[in-house]
Amino acid sequence: TIDDFILVFNNYNKIMPLVKNLQATVECGKACHIDTPIVLDVNGSAYWRISAAPVEGFRGYTVWSITDVTMSCESSDLLESNSTFLLDIVNSSTEAFFSLNETGSFIFCNTSFAKMLGTSIAYIVDKDLKDFVVQHGSDPFPVANGSNKLMQSVPSRIIFKNPETGNSYELMIKQIF
Repeated sequence: TIDDFILVFNNYNKIMPLVKNLQATVECGKACHIDTPIVLDVNGSAYWRISAAPVEGFRGYTVWSITDVTMSCESSDLLESNSTFLLDIVNSSTEAFFSLNETGSFIFCNTSFAKMLGTSIAYIVDKDLKDFVVQHGSDPFPVANGSNKLMQSVPSRIIFKNPETGNSYELMIKQIF
């Protein structure tokens, strides 16, 4: 049984409740998995994916799979660490950075950009660029008309306006990529 197999690991007391949760999910007819560190011996541990799935047509039977995912988990941890480091650098920059998705909504801005507008990052993210731009004449952004070619239409100078305070700032826009 899976219970007998888990007993070979040194930290089985921590793993067993997770396995019981998997078993309960399988009993409801759903496949599931967890990624967990499993202590192999005093020299270290590895990350293992423990998967469980019901066997269709055989009520009460479960297919268990245990796979070493150490490399994948370590790579994910490293990527997350590097992303956090890069985000810290961008956020501490005095240059204002922002990123838009294909429809013209902010998906990122740094602290300098938010301070320049006199508001918070949380207020800006998910809002549309056109909500912050002082418009002269017709809409300069074809996104409002359904086009996905936003950055081709963004001028090199934009006057941003904080909708909350009414303060305006002229920015030079430099497209990085």
